[in-house]
Amino acid sequence: MENLYNKYLKIRAWLYSKRPNGLQLKARPPKNYKRTFYDNFQKGLRSNEWYIGARWGRFFVHRLDFYWDKDAITINKKGINFHIIKRPKTFIKKDLPKWEQHTSLPEQWTATHMNGMISSNRLYGTNTWIEITATLPESKFQWSAFWTCGLSTWPPEIDIYEAFTKDDPKKSFEISPNIHRRITHVTTEGIGHDPIPIKNPMNREVQYAVHWTNSFVKFYYDGILIKKVTDKEFIEKLSIPQYIILNNGYRDELYGDENVESTLTVKEIKIYQAN
Repeated sequence: MENLYNKYLKIRAWLYSKRPNGLQLKARPPKNYKRTFYDNFQKGLRSNEWYIGARWGRFFVHRLDFYWDKDAITINKKGINFHIIKRPKTFIKKDLPKWEQHTSLPEQWTATHMNGMISSNRLYGTNTWIEITATLPESKFQWSAFWTCGLSTWPPEIDIYEAFTKDDPKKSFEISPNIHRRITHVTTEGIGHDPIPIKNPMNREVQYAVHWTNSFVKFYYDGILIKKVTDKEFIEKLSIPQYIILNNGYRDELYGDENVESTLTVKEIKIYQAN
């Protein structure tokens, strides 16, 4: 029944995506939820609330073509901007902090681009509503994301959205929610990675939201419910407190293309929790 219901939600989203300007609606949290956090970033990036970059290091050990850097983040009247900027930087393993010296790293390498990322200092659990209003990058090979991750372990992970493009952003754009859970200490599993139709998210502000409880996870794009997950095995694995991450990034196909630059703009973030 859940799969049939989600198919219905996807068809409904497809129908709405055919409207000339999209829905431009706002989903709302339950009435018994109270807003516990808000940020439009107009007072800067507060260090007590946000960590700049990735908590696991300045790079993915299996993706060394880019690195996270504070200079890839700017703020203006539209909100906070997460950039991909071509700015090559050479890393030498022995000069890195000990905690970044992963055994699989080469002794030296050059990353071609720097990317923007922030993560919340606050941790969140079930009975939480998280939303952002954002304009996605209009670029080939993008991989921007709005997601949560366990503080000391991965997974769990809730991807409110992951947005992908290939060599033509208008023809190859895909956006979807996802959930990752741990099966054993070495294996993981994901659920929900199914592209959702949405109208021109690279040219207008769209609300992306998740309602996370101990019995379901609901995802909302453009003001409507687009997916509901009730699988008990997945929901139970999400119980670990998690932090929120916003970032712009690369898709795998970017390798070898050094001219890509793009910007993800987040106008605001709101968090509500049950009273």
